Amino acid sequence: MTRGDDLGRVVLPKEIRKTMRIREGDPLEIYTDEGGSIIFKKYSQMESSAETVQALCDALYKASSTPCAICDRGHILSTSGIKDSLISSHISPDTEKYMSGRSVVALTSPCPMKDDSDTDIHAIAPVITGGDIVGAVMFAEKSPNDSDIKLLSMASGFLSRFFE
Repeated sequence: MTRGDDLGRVVLPKEIRKTMRIREGDPLEIYTDEGGSIIFKKYSQMESSAETVQALCDALYKASSTPCAICDRGHILSTSGIKDSLISSHISPDTEKYMSGRSVVALTSPCPMKDDSDTDIHAIAPVITGGDIVGAVMFAEKSPNDSDIKLLSMASGFLSRFFE
């Protein structure tokens, strides 16, 4: 149980923050349901534009023939050319680590896109808006060439400007 203070603030328990990967400063949406419950949901600027994100992912795959995915800070939002159904899956801690590096990276050894998946990331480009990392564009299943890295960088740059 938690109590609100005189300003209406509540503290989300540490275990819930850890499970939901809620960090200090993360935006949250607040809803109520018919039963009077209050619902907190992590806000994803990228998830709110799912059609644009999927269209970009499809175009990137078509242009490069390299399977790709786009994620926000916690979940995979779109994929193209990837066999597994990864949409809405939590990204792996390694994926999160590379995304937090704030630069386009061609990985020397691939890392799993999500913990229990055979789909590996071979390159990642973070999407940065207003100085904050809001997601990433990733190439999977094969090592990218120089052209692929440029495409990945352009795609993340497009999303960065789109969400400003």
